[in-house]
Amino acid sequence: MLPTLLITALATLDGSHAEAAVTCDVGWVGPGQTCHAVVSLDIDDGWHLYWINPGASGAATRIEIDAPDGWTVGEPRYPRPRTFTGPEGVTFGYVQQAAIFVPLTAPAELTEGRAKITVDVDWLACRRLCVMGRKQMTLEVGTEVEGDGPPRRDLRIERWRGLLPSPLATLEGAVASISDDRLHILAPDGGETMEFLPIDRPGVRFGVEQRTATGGWIEIRVPLDLAPENAGGQELVVEGLLIRGRKTTDPCWTIRIPVKEAVTPESPETEGA
Repeated sequence: MLPTLLITALATLDGSHAEAAVTCDVGWVGPGQTCHAVVSLDIDDGWHLYWINPGASGAATRIEIDAPDGWTVGEPRYPRPRTFTGPEGVTFGYVQQAAIFVPLTAPAELTEGRAKITVDVDWLACRRLCVMGRKQMTLEVGTEVEGDGPPRRDLRIERWRGLLPSPLATLEGAVASISDDRLHILAPDGGETMEFLPIDRPGVRFGVEQRTATGGWIEIRVPLDLAPENAGGQELVVEGLLIRGRKTTDPCWTIRIPVKEAVTPESPETEGA
């Protein structure tokens, strides 16, 4: 019989207007296999939580994971947020439900048994007032010494996965690059609104974007204030989402450019527009 997966909630705050749970997207894990801790947040009616970039106000929803020695924890993958406009300005977040995927890679040499992973989630829930919430959970994943574990047959996980951003490379013809202290994005015009949502990173500040459409292409230019001395020793990265349409189910794509790899963007003509 294959090892099973066990989820145990250790602590939570009452009245935080969201309930967190965690599961894994595979039934068990094999050596070197990458799986995901899937953190779902069910949000009370009328309340909202915030994206990794909350915008003009609020606080980001954060996940911290403590995994066993030898395991690698990747950057959380957040679904596309909604845009809220209020007296404080534009903010980004979620209503009803959100699911965040955190990559976990098992070591190449794996002992058969169970791996215990601690997941801490912090959020700010807002309506007319705001309430901090926190939950700590333990995810226990079965491990096998041979072969990859199978995907879990859970329709919720597949639905949640479908709401995650895709790599920009999957949008045919799209390019993103940095030159002259600007982020340049070139993408095919799909006939719907397209914009860039920045993700705050140390040492990177974004200006107000400008958009132009010509010849079936949309070009977005975002001024950058790059300050490596403020990166706190971290890699200087320009990151964000390119979104199309207004619905949270509309497509979006991840842009992530290490500044040291910045190059001059190609024009629509050189892209074969």
